[in-house]
Amino acid sequence: MVLDMGSDDKVLSEHAKDMALPEFCESADVRTLAIYSIGPQIEDFNHIINIHEGGFFRADKSVLVMNESLITIGKGAGGAFDFILHDPRFQILGEGLIILIMPRLACMAPMRDEGLTFYEAAEGKRGKSGRAMSLGHQFMVKTWINKMAKELESVEAWLP
Repeated sequence: MVLDMGSDDKVLSEHAKDMALPEFCESADVRTLAIYSIGPQIEDFNHIINIHEGGFFRADKSVLVMNESLITIGKGAGGAFDFILHDPRFQILGEGLIILIMPRLACMAPMRDEGLTFYEAAEGKRGKSGRAMSLGHQFMVKTWINKMAKELESVEAWLP
């Protein structure tokens, strides 16, 4: 089961709270894994902390995905997420936390516009326009897939 409590979605957060989701998972012997995808904005980090402090959801194992695609264009990725690691509230996420970096994919917008998945784009499949992405874009997507596969190795055993 996947429960997306993204951004400012108060409905699902309140539903999780009303359902007593942590207690429900424990009583049903459901293993939980929290996957947080964030950009370099304090609001993203505050949302994660609010989920924990509000008791909406807690997991023994967590993955924090730092999404470089959400860094403002023109700014470098180096140090963009340092403020999170130095925030004293960071410790609330627990010892079972693995941090992954999701690299920026410069051709994400054209790929989405074509309605292609990552693998379709990498394989040179034709999109909505009837054309495949350029060879350069195909290479960029293949490289991105390989980087993500390497990042995911550390949590592969946690995933269904």
